[in-house]
Amino acid sequence: MQHLIEAFPKQLKEALEIGRKAQLKAPGGPYSNVVVTGLGGSGIGGRIAAQLVHKEAKCPIEVYNNYYLPGYVNHKSLVIACSYSGNTEETLAAMEQALAKGARVVAITSGGTMLDIAKAKGLDHIVIPGGNPPRTMLAYSLVQQFYVLHHFGIIGDGFEGAIKTAANMLDHEKEDIKKAAMDLTEKLVGKRLVIYSEANTEAVSIRFRQQVNENSKEPLLAPRHPRDEPQRTGGLGRRQG
Repeated sequence: MQHLIEAFPKQLKEALEIGRKAQLKAPGGPYSNVVVTGLGGSGIGGRIAAQLVHKEAKCPIEVYNNYYLPGYVNHKSLVIACSYSGNTEETLAAMEQALAKGARVVAITSGGTMLDIAKAKGLDHIVIPGGNPPRTMLAYSLVQQFYVLHHFGIIGDGFEGAIKTAANMLDHEKEDIKKAAMDLTEKLVGKRLVIYSEANTEAVSIRFRQQVNENSKEPLLAPRHPRDEPQRTGGLGRRQG
C-alpha cells in the first residue's frame, strides 16, 4: 500500500499520457448536463473533478453512486461511467439506463464487464491500469475525468498544466508531506475523528473519510458543511468500485 501511495505523483504523469492518447469519437453535443456514475474509489474522482471545474463547466455536472440515474438524463446528457474493476453492479446498471435513455456514454475502467460492453456497443472508453485496490488508483480515474470533460466541450485544457505542476510539487515536497501526515496520524490515535468541510472542498473531505474507513477500518462521521449538524455514516461506508 505504501509504495502505491508514494507513487501518486508518478501516476498523475502516467495518467496525463493515457488521457492524451485516448481515442474518443467526435464530441457531438452540445450537452445539457453531465452525470458521473461510480462508487467508492472509482466515483470519488468524478466528485473531485466536478467541484474543481464547477465555475468553468458549460453545464451542470452531478455525481450519482447508486443503481439509478436522475430522471432528467436524456439524449442531450453526457454520462461518464467509472468502475475501476469494470464489474461494479450499481455502475453497470446505471450505464445500461444511460444507454436506454439515449445518452452519450463514456466508460473509464481497467477492464471487466464494463470494458466488454463498451467494446461490444462501440462506446467511447478509456482503459486505465488494473490490478490494484481502487482507492490507490485515484490519479488515473481523476485525470481521465478532465480529459473526457475537455473532449466533449465542457471545460478547457488548462487542467493539463495544473496537474503537471501538482505532480512536480508533490515530488519536491514528498518528505515534508510524509512528516505532516505522520504528525496528524499521531494526533488522531485514540480519538474520534469528525470531518467538517466548506462546500467547495467537500469532495476532498469525502476522500479523506474513505481512506480512513478503508485503510484503518475506522467508521467516521460523514463530512458536513460547517453550518450543518454532523450525521453518522452507516458502517464503514460504501464498498470500493
